[in-house]
Amino acid sequence: MEKVKNFFVSVGRKIKQGFYNEFVGTWKGITKEKISFSIVLLVIANIFFLLISNIIAVKTIVFGRVNGLQFSVPCAVLCYSFSIIISDLLAELDFKWTRRSCHIGFFLNLLMVAIFELSIVIPGEVGGFQEGLGVLGTTWFMLIGSVLSFYIGDLVNDNVFKKLRNKDGEGNGKLIKRCMLSTVFGQLLDATIFIFLSLQLLPGLFMESGPFTALNSSLADPISWANMGVMIGLQWVIKVLIEFIVSPLVILICNKYKKSHQEEL
Repeated sequence: MEKVKNFFVSVGRKIKQGFYNEFVGTWKGITKEKISFSIVLLVIANIFFLLISNIIAVKTIVFGRVNGLQFSVPCAVLCYSFSIIISDLLAELDFKWTRRSCHIGFFLNLLMVAIFELSIVIPGEVGGFQEGLGVLGTTWFMLIGSVLSFYIGDLVNDNVFKKLRNKDGEGNGKLIKRCMLSTVFGQLLDATIFIFLSLQLLPGLFMESGPFTALNSSLADPISWANMGVMIGLQWVIKVLIEFIVSPLVILICNKYKKSHQEEL
């Protein structure tokens, strides 16, 4: 019994320490820091792409259907892929700010959806914008899914990146390796959590219809699960592919930033 008690005490301490390091330790000393304008721009761009992704994620891009399988991805993959790339840039240039941008995006995402929901329930006329407000009205599904998926996926992405950087050191080839492997692990989790919660479970529980309605969106339906699996896999592949294509630009930005930063010192 004493061993069990000590085990849970130990786990509790690790969780508490991890929580402190992530949310308190990350922001410690910020008032005394000199923040680069380039870092500020990257943080703003990262949050911008995250918020836009949350708004447009309800719409899916359908590439086609084969034998009952629908090949599609959330429209948000177009914007969110750039958020991933910027997160890797921040992880390479100033690791604290990749976590800080995640925290800022988390709370701004929550605030944005709260304002959307308040605007929708306030009595009034919207003219020809009912369809647009309908899209915004689904964003609380996107909020739950995107906040959890983004936070967990980004946390894994950043920590894989950091471990590889500590192990491999500098070098452009190693930077590409860090970017690719961190995206592979982080975005597999991100895509799985987001699509399952935002486009499958929550719409099925709280709405009469959802993106998979035409495919019989019962959780017990193997066709629905198959299409969800295809969407997760396709979104994951696209994100990794975009990361690879843009990797030369990532190297260029990192090299220029490091060179200018050294000259300033």
